[in-house]
Amino acid sequence: MDSSQPKRGRGRPKQTDNEAVKSRERKRQKRKEREAAQKAEVGTAYEQRRATALPKKKEHAAAKRSAQKAEGGVPYENAKQKDAKRKRLAQSVQLFRQAADQGDAAAQLRLGFAYDTGEGVKQSDKEAVRWYRQAADQGKAAAQFRLGFAYKYGEGVQQSDEGAVQWYQRAADQGDADAQFYLGAAYQNGEGVKQSDKEAVRWYRQAADQGHAWYRQAADQGHADAQFLMGFAYQNGRGVEQSDKGAVQWYQRAADQGDAAAQFCLGVAYKYGKGVEPSDKEAVRWYRQAADQGNAAAQFQMGFAYRYGQGVEQSDEGAVLWYRQAANQGNADAAQSCLEVEAAIATAR
Repeated sequence: MDSSQPKRGRGRPKQTDNEAVKSRERKRQKRKEREAAQKAEVGTAYEQRRATALPKKKEHAAAKRSAQKAEGGVPYENAKQKDAKRKRLAQSVQLFRQAADQGDAAAQLRLGFAYDTGEGVKQSDKEAVRWYRQAADQGKAAAQFRLGFAYKYGEGVQQSDEGAVQWYQRAADQGDADAQFYLGAAYQNGEGVKQSDKEAVRWYRQAADQGHAWYRQAADQGHADAQFLMGFAYQNGRGVEQSDKGAVQWYQRAADQGDAAAQFCLGVAYKYGKGVEPSDKEAVRWYRQAADQGNAAAQFQMGFAYRYGQGVEQSDEGAVLWYRQAANQGNADAAQSCLEVEAAIATAR
């Protein structure tokens, strides 16, 4: 061994008391940040998801107005084509009405949808409900779901959470994925039914199990919400036996659909090895996808990763970039961290 090399514990300059205090303070701050990171605002993401999982009445009205485009596919370019389309819709409505008057449930459903969206007829929530009800009474699951939706938002009928649950239940029992999801939300929030996490999870599971099929048919229906909430239920043992692996499986399914909250939660799982092998690189990969969609918690985690070189090459500038984005969305931890890193950069210069 080369005697010129200092042995362990020797040849190293001793820290002054001031430096020791600063070192302890840096370690304490880093530990504090890590604890904040570990919390990861999963609970906040969950509460935000609960608040946005069900569309508000205003959003529902906007969706109804845009349903025409979703059904028609290609927008018409001039008044003549629009007029031709209106005539075709009016003719279709007349055919639906003839069949509906003879008791055809499918025609009753289509006629209800026409009144619901104002396609080929003057829009009328009451008329929509009238025809939905006739189809629903004949066991048409889609009509039962739409009737439940009408009761939920008081459109064409007096608002009633209990009435909504009654019709959601009938449609859900026939395997209607939309109804299963909304029924799960009703149990979760205790709206129209006694609150039960166990029942909420049961219906979310049934809805989420159909997720892949409905996304091909209606990518914008938002049912990654069910998969995300299933992941949260398994992560926290709400209504099911706690399982980090189960949580990761559900988060993965929602994340693969582009769900930012689920991508963030996957990042947390990889960061701390919850249900998967720990991997800073995988954590950063999922954080980045969520951060790119504007998820503030993920942006904070990206800043943390760059600050300490975890899963990425260390970069104070990169840390500031991400911290600033999160801070602009009201993340207090990110704002404080951003100030600290900027101060360190200024000092180094």
